Amino acid sequence: MDQSKQKTAQLLTYSGAIPFVALTLLSVRHEATTSISLPTEALIHTYGAIIISFICGISWGIYLFKSCPLNLFIISNIITLIAWCSLMLTYTPATIIQLASFFALLKIDHTLFKANMIAQWYFSLRCRITAIVTCALVAYLAISALT
Repeated sequence: MDQSKQKTAQLLTYSGAIPFVALTLLSVRHEATTSISLPTEALIHTYGAIIISFICGISWGIYLFKSCPLNLFIISNIITLIAWCSLMLTYTPATIIQLASFFALLKIDHTLFKANMIAQWYFSLRCRITAIVTCALVAYLAISALT
């Protein structure tokens, strides 16, 4: 992949973490939720399911064009459906499910990296972004428990 596409992918990936961090910071201010049509809890929860589905779509793309050691069609569909089901739960169990989904997707990427199916820069990016997102979700859980 050329450097321009790699830089764009990195920029867009980090930009995708902004809602997780912003909603976590907004949760510190209770009054912030009154100016938004939905509670921050619903927004961060829904965004998490969307991002999980997006990452699963990336897995589909890999499986379509490469010979993979995993059946990413089935695995990514299961994880997407689990993320969708998490939207029907209260925030704490939903967040735990989403955290598990993010870690499962990172484990899949680790397997793909070890099989030389994804580039080192991409796997490193996935590790960093997963750390940011999961820290934001854990912080949101902690803030919610304290308020």
